[in-house]
Amino acid sequence: MDTHKKTVLDLCNKEKIDWERVYATARLHSVAPLIYLNLQKCSENGRIIPHNDDVANKFKLYLYTRKVLENKFEETLKDALAFFHQRFIDVMLIKGIALNALIYTHPWLVNKNDLDIIIRPGKETLTTNEKNEIRKYIHSIRLKGIECDYFSHHDIHCAETLPIDFADIWSNAKKIHFLGYSVYVMSPEDMLIVACINSKRKRFFRLKSLFDIAEIINFYPDLNWEDFTRKAKKYRCNNLIYTALFVTKKTIGCNSPETVFKDLAVFPLRKLIIHLIIRYLNLRMSLTSLYPFLEENPLIRKTNLSLALPFAVFPWRHFWHKILLGPTKFCVGKISKIR
Repeated sequence: MDTHKKTVLDLCNKEKIDWERVYATARLHSVAPLIYLNLQKCSENGRIIPHNDDVANKFKLYLYTRKVLENKFEETLKDALAFFHQRFIDVMLIKGIALNALIYTHPWLVNKNDLDIIIRPGKETLTTNEKNEIRKYIHSIRLKGIECDYFSHHDIHCAETLPIDFADIWSNAKKIHFLGYSVYVMSPEDMLIVACINSKRKRFFRLKSLFDIAEIINFYPDLNWEDFTRKAKKYRCNNLIYTALFVTKKTIGCNSPETVFKDLAVFPLRKLIIHLIIRYLNLRMSLTSLYPFLEENPLIRKTNLSLALPFAVFPWRHFWHKILLGPTKFCVGKISKIR
């Protein structure tokens, strides 16, 4: 919108912008292509970034690289869908790939590190040979960037701390046609809950996660908020979802109704603590500091004050579960449950 363009131009005119830092932060938060294209729209000649600055070339190269990687991801996923379709196995797209299929016209605007799907047998029983074949195939596609779990997904129930009802999710899912095959996608309400849970996994301030939340809400104006809050309470993640929606609304903005914050029924003292932590992090920490992983090693999480917010939303029983068990990974062997 014109108001956004004016804000960006005014900032560029009044302040000396460290474009290298803008690029590094945008890339870190998985929104570099989106940031670059929006910056181009802010100037009539498309040169808001100084033409003698090689940052513009870095943005362009990264954008083209994401396009190529998205095409490779799509080819790998298409092969996986063919494999499961031939064996009468239902596939549900979740997280980023579901948004690609339903919401994002240009999936390469924001980048994903992998694709996530969950499966369930479409027939009553599988033979031992079929099970072994499926296990081997799931292992092979994991090496190509596709995370595949049986019936549920480890990222969504957060190491078994959230009682997510995947049977209910499957029953409310709808079928769509994607890459030439029938696949399942979650209802809008479940999709938004999962996006909020994923935001918590990234400590709530990762821009790509906030963008996903905002776009789901914008894309589904008729989203059933009553059903959404009912499920949030049922899954005991209403604190988490309150925080994810609040951070989204206060940063990039979203069209969630004000009543939803009341309906999520967060205890007043906990709500106060959440608001104080968000305010502190906004005022005292940069977007780079708020990113949860080390820049030099994306597999290792940072230990800093940004940890306070995820812990503030935990029910006390989950808090002690987290303290006692630490970062142990659960559900890696989900595929062993295939029956």
